[in-house]
Amino acid sequence: GGGEVGAAGDSSASGAVAEDDSPPPPPLFEHPQYELVDSNLILRKDVPQPASAEEHHLEETTVLEEVVSFVTGSMLAMGFQEIFLPDGESDAKCPIYCTADWETAPKLLVVLINQVGSQPGLWSRSLCFSHGLKAGSMLPTLEAAIANATV
Repeated sequence: GGGEVGAAGDSSASGAVAEDDSPPPPPLFEHPQYELVDSNLILRKDVPQPASAEEHHLEETTVLEEVVSFVTGSMLAMGFQEIFLPDGESDAKCPIYCTADWETAPKLLVVLINQVGSQPGLWSRSLCFSHGLKAGSMLPTLEAAIANATV
């Protein structure tokens, strides 16, 4: 599964945003069994394979969490703002990511999750692992949109 990228001219949305003037620094990819090479390929380090099905499941879960953390952290470093709908205090909530000044900007870019189990900023989890983040994540598309002043 993946997410959707949508451009919208109407910036009327609800949600809470933390007020901060500058985006955070780019994230680091940190995982005990995997490394990120050239900000693209996710490769297994030269470490022993998991000894059990439980260890294998834990490794798969934690590396996916790190990929999502890296991608969403990269989006925040690009200037996107994370907004929770309906709000950050609700037990059931969903994050969306909007370009800066989303409340007043004449153009904005919104990244959202399009189905249960999808991860923000990813077109395809399996493509991230088989072909790298340039193929499986939205990062190149988002960078191009920002660089080309689409938003």
